[in-house]
Amino acid sequence: GVTAVNQTGLLVAVGPAAKLELITPVTGAVAGAAFVTPPLVAITDLGGNTRTDSTLSVTVTSNGTGILTGAKMRQAQHGLATFGLGYTKSEIISLIFTAAGLAPVTQSGLHVITAPRIALVTLASGAAAGQAFKVQPAVAVFDAGDVPSTSPVAVTVSVLMAPGVLTGAVTAPLVAGVATFAGLAYDRAGTVTLSYTHAQ
Repeated sequence: GVTAVNQTGLLVAVGPAAKLELITPVTGAVAGAAFVTPPLVAITDLGGNTRTDSTLSVTVTSNGTGILTGAKMRQAQHGLATFGLGYTKSEIISLIFTAAGLAPVTQSGLHVITAPRIALVTLASGAAAGQAFKVQPAVAVFDAGDVPSTSPVAVTVSVLMAPGVLTGAVTAPLVAGVATFAGLAYDRAGTVTLSYTHAQ
C-alpha cells in the first residue's frame, strides 16, 4: 500500500516586493471636491501578499486634462499607501500608481462628475421701486452629474447687502429642475444683487 508522511509547520515567507495592487479604488468623484472614498494601494510580492515592512514612496498621476489635487506622493506605512485626492474637471480619467522598481497599477474609467450647481435661466428685468419686476427671474438647479434636480426643496432669493426689502414670493418650488419666481419687487431705487440659494 501507499504510505505518507506530513511535514508540519513549514513557514512560507512573503516574497520580495514586486508590484502595486489597488486595494480600495476611488469612488464618489465629483469635480472640485475630495474623492469620497480615497485610493488605498498595497506593495505586494508576485502572489499578492502585502510587504508589511515596506516604506517605499508611491506616486499617483492622471491621464486627464484637469488637475489632480492633493498629495500625489505618499510613503507607505506597513506596505500600504493612502491618498487624499480630488480632481478639478468632469471627465473620465485613469489614475496611475507607480513606485520605483515595482510594476504599476491603474484605476481606469473613473468618471468624475460635475458638482451640484444653480444656473440663471431668466434674468429679472423691468424693475421699478415698489413695483413687481416686469420679467420675473427663473433659475435651474442641477444635481451632481448635471442632472436636473428633482429635489422637493424650494429655491430662495434674497438681496445682498442692500437696505431695502425684497417682497413677493421669495421662495419658488422646482418644476422639472427649474424654479420660477412670481411677484418679486424691491422697494428702493438703486442697483442690487439678487442671490439664489438651494439646499441640496
